Amino acid sequence: MADAPPLGWGLVGPGEIAGVFAESLAETGAGRVVRVVGRSPERTAAFCARSGGAPADDLAALLDDSDVQAVYVATPHACHPEAVRAALDAGRAVLCEKPLAVDPATVAALHAHARDREVPLVEGWMYRAHPQLERALALVRGGAIGELERLESGFCFAADVPDTHRLRDPGLGGGAILDVGGYPVSLAMRVAAAVAPDDDGRAWREPDSLAARVRATSTGVDAHAEAVLVFAGGLHAEVSCSIEEELGCSAVLHGSAGRLEIEEPFLPEGRRRGLVGRLLLTRWDDDAPTNGAGARVVDATVEEVVAAEDCFAAEARVVAGMVARGDADPPAPMIGAEESVALSRVLAAWRTTMHAED
Repeated sequence: MADAPPLGWGLVGPGEIAGVFAESLAETGAGRVVRVVGRSPERTAAFCARSGGAPADDLAALLDDSDVQAVYVATPHACHPEAVRAALDAGRAVLCEKPLAVDPATVAALHAHARDREVPLVEGWMYRAHPQLERALALVRGGAIGELERLESGFCFAADVPDTHRLRDPGLGGGAILDVGGYPVSLAMRVAAAVAPDDDGRAWREPDSLAARVRATSTGVDAHAEAVLVFAGGLHAEVSCSIEEELGCSAVLHGSAGRLEIEEPFLPEGRRRGLVGRLLLTRWDDDAPTNGAGARVVDATVEEVVAAEDCFAAEARVVAGMVARGDADPPAPMIGAEESVALSRVLAAWRTTMHAED
């Protein structure tokens, strides 16, 4: 609901990603930062000096401010539930950075609590707010690459951080799967539903099976993980994530008559506030003569998909629309409550294979 009034936001966890969110609100007018709370008063004050808003002594003080209409939670993963539940209890809409919680039971409980309170709750898989994925799926449904057979997708980066960092701390929900593994998995779940809808008409499908390999760090969290997901309808998705290998982000849909690559599926332009998505479509014909490399390429095209605003601003506007309508669950293609729980189940299953490969 693009014309919903911008909201006043309270930010919980004044770290790097909260800074990106605050910057987006300020530059797009999608909302305004009102109050900020963090563990360190000095760090919180410095954040407010850069990004706006006033420091709050604690979460209760932030929630007591009547100008705070929505809460953005950007603390370490394991700390999300406490802040989310408190905000919901205070009747404030919540946008929580992914993952909502580190286990499926808690994810389900938080969504149930939001429904009971009739308060909006959105898990922040911000890439879903960019139109490039839906355009890619429209091309696939239209037969641009023939029959879809396979998806390859990954989110892999190298984090040069100490063992005490949240990415390597099991107590804070560290590891590649919880931090970035949900990106390729949720992409696969959306693709699977788009090309083979189920009887309920849902915008996602949960895989029927998962086979995985995971390598652990010295602290016991997953450093690099790969999995093959198989969905009803026959789609095979090969997904990967890493906090130790700089392989970037990828998504390639392979079909019987071509391939479609989403150049930067999760970070358009390769940056957090990117606007321009690029789709690389290659088509071939088995009856065409081969080129020097043995391929029967008919044509190759590039299509740009431009968003009006970055994904963080778009998320903020989704929440504003939910508040205006009185909705507790976001519209597709954003990840709603049922999909959030299903995604958490898949990630939990993937994590159980952590020691399958040393």
